Amino acid sequence: MSKVKVPDPKPFGHARSAKELENFLWDMETYFQVARIPKAEKVSITSMYLTGDVKLWWRTRLSDDAIANRDKIETWDILKKELKDQFLPCNTSWLARESLRKLKHAGTMRDYVKEFSSLMLDVREMFEEDKLFNFLSRLQTWAQTELRRQGVKDLPSAIAAADRLLDFRVTNNSDPKKKKKDSGKEKGKSGKGWKDGKFKKKKH
Repeated sequence: MSKVKVPDPKPFGHARSAKELENFLWDMETYFQVARIPKAEKVSITSMYLTGDVKLWWRTRLSDDAIANRDKIETWDILKKELKDQFLPCNTSWLARESLRKLKHAGTMRDYVKEFSSLMLDVREMFEEDKLFNFLSRLQTWAQTELRRQGVKDLPSAIAAADRLLDFRVTNNSDPKKKKKDSGKEKGKSGKGWKDGKFKKKKH
């Protein structure tokens, strides 16, 4: 039986990117589990997937620890904490809430759900009732009405129900300008020279 090749994690070099860091940590833990990496090797292996400013930070940290005679970072849990302390913006949650406050359901339902879900990943400590309120209150009126009619009770059920909704689109027939134009065409047909669908010749 052939051994399954475990894909390498995506390197992390995006300093101050909360989502990139969280994804990197998750990928590394998954890699450790599937590849059965021993605990003693996790830190050294992780360092191989650091790039750019993050790698520079790690090299500087190792040098500073050696000069100051501090204990080395030798466990995965400590390295995770150090990476979060260094590269996870302290105001990530605040910025996400600010963006959430400005979010509106202006395009497709799919785009709205995607943007809302992405912002919620960075929001910390929000009550479930507030999550549902924020999701519903930013929807267009027709979507709010439909989801309230369905009696959604929490955010997951609201998102699932929203995904099933067809996007409401204003058809051409409801366009006032087009109606006016079409009305003009009909008026032209029934105007001077027409009677009962036939053209009436003028008498000379």
